[in-house]
Amino acid sequence: MGGRVGQAECHKCYIKFPKNEMKKIEVKGSRSGSSMSANLTDLTKGLSGIRMNEGRQYYGQAWICKDCQGGGKGAAIGCAWFIFALFALLLFLDTGDTDTASTSTEATIRTPSSE
Repeated sequence: MGGRVGQAECHKCYIKFPKNEMKKIEVKGSRSGSSMSANLTDLTKGLSGIRMNEGRQYYGQAWICKDCQGGGKGAAIGCAWFIFALFALLLFLDTGDTDTASTSTEATIRTPSSE
């Protein structure tokens, strides 16, 4: 009897997928603050009794789906939108004359004749 596959939420698109269709990545977490301490009981040491700590960076693990990894349909949809936008831009910037009647030199203007 097979078990159920767990689900996880994608770290980028926030959609839940089965974990066997996802990849685990390492993400930056929070950073601890810096600190400074001094040993004031022994003043003969001078500056050697002062310590500074810059803190540390914490990392966590998150799940990411195949689409957000760049290998799924997300990249294809982005490419399709780019081609559509380029086509729309070319149609908008088309400077060719499509109205031949108004630009033709042979067109005559008719006026109503009074009978």
